[in-house]
Amino acid sequence: MVERSNVRDRLRCDFRSNRVPDKSLSAHLQDELLRIAQETISNAVRHAKATVVTVSLHWDPSVLVLQVKDNGCGISPTRLKNSEGFGLVSMRERVAQMDAKLEIQTAAGHGTTVVVTVPI
Repeated sequence: MVERSNVRDRLRCDFRSNRVPDKSLSAHLQDELLRIAQETISNAVRHAKATVVTVSLHWDPSVLVLQVKDNGCGISPTRLKNSEGFGLVSMRERVAQMDAKLEIQTAAGHGTTVVVTVPI
């Protein structure tokens, strides 16, 4: 999915992983994380005008961490707090269903990093 998101001269998407044992993860969990990553990349392109997006998936015996970082224009704290857009609402719902934690690090003009930490 990350490779297909690359658009020549407009968007470079990179993927990094530390050998996540996908057979240990349920199909439902894999699908939820895929949907969150898709929404985050879509938001970075449509709203933040990002030109570089890095997706990483890190496994440790107790947690799985999905991180999507972009170099876009970022989101003001007020806009992030008050956002009722479908994308953020959907991400929050997916995270809640997985008993995971969602963290959004952003500042206007400085890009955004979305981190989902899933207990395993």
